[in-house]
Amino acid sequence: MIVSALIIAATCTIIFYAGLAIARRTQRTLYRSLIRTGTVLVTIAAAGVVPSILEVSLATTELAGRYLFFMLIGGALVYKLLLVRFIPLPSEQAES
Repeated sequence: MIVSALIIAATCTIIFYAGLAIARRTQRTLYRSLIRTGTVLVTIAAAGVVPSILEVSLATTELAGRYLFFMLIGGALVYKLLLVRFIPLPSEQAES
């Protein structure tokens, strides 16, 4: 039960932060906001689809939600402290 919940939470967390990393690399603000919105929607969809693929109980899904919450908080710290250094912002080119 705990392993299944961790798998569900880890999958959703990876989807969420991978989307944020991709959005960080884009240059246009509109695309950036669309990618972030899509990332949130795909994460919410994955939180419902992954438990059904694994065929786990509702209690396991509830536990995965708790784990997901704490993994997203911990991931925010890792994202801000480490990944921002390794994923630089795209250079703004001066338009002539």
